[in-house]
Amino acid sequence: MLGSNTLEHLLLKLINNNKFDPKILNSFIKKLKSYQINWHTIKDQNTKDLSWSIVRIALVIILSQSNYDLIILDEPTFGLGYQQKRKLSELLKNILVNKHLILISHDIDFVNAHCDQVLNFDLKNIYKNHIIVNAK
Repeated sequence: MLGSNTLEHLLLKLINNNKFDPKILNSFIKKLKSYQINWHTIKDQNTKDLSWSIVRIALVIILSQSNYDLIILDEPTFGLGYQQKRKLSELLKNILVNKHLILISHDIDFVNAHCDQVLNFDLKNIYKNHIIVNAK
């Protein structure tokens, strides 16, 4: 998490580096709340003390509202249950409207649900995911 122990510290670093607009802080807090995450409860807790799903959802929301065009997620579904994967999937579908995503995962179903092009190292090929391409 870029050397941060808390989500609040990460957010402050992003604000200080002009990567997160403090004017949208309330919007960010509302977005977290829509995923049943209370910012005021988690913001100053060490991320090691929070559940993986909360940290991942919070990080994706932070990054989705930051001044980045590209988000890279490495194994975002690792350790998540079915409902947590659904929440993450819903969130990604909402942010991919104006962001690009590089998704590294062994969860091929999750990859196929979000990526228009897939590089499969096991099969040593690249393919277009026509379901995603045709939906755009």
